[in-house]
Amino acid sequence: MPESTPPLAVALVGAGGIATAYVQALQRVPGLVLAAVVDPDERARAAFASSAPVYANLEQLFASKQSFDAALVLTPPVHHEALAKSLLARQLHVLCEKPLAPTIAAAERMLAAARTAGRR
Repeated sequence: MPESTPPLAVALVGAGGIATAYVQALQRVPGLVLAAVVDPDERARAAFASSAPVYANLEQLFASKQSFDAALVLTPPVHHEALAKSLLARQLHVLCEKPLAPTIAAAERMLAAARTAGRR
């Protein structure tokens, strides 16, 4: 990545066990920076408070006007669709931890939302 290119700011949505591995990976990739962490659990948020601003939910994150380019959705799959669609509606790229969705229909709706938003 050229020096003049600003880093891609990434928000983590879900701060459970896998989030630590993602934070470590983000720290090793030039051009990526952890911009925010979202989790309803106060203890989970506290574990990342020294790494980035933390929020209890997407509404708080969006209200904060925190700037970010993409989100990693690391929640249980049952929440992926609603979270991804909300993020995509704000013109953000989204990567969901596997499985993508609990049903094929949910996955198809998520992909349609990405196509509509022109995001991945």
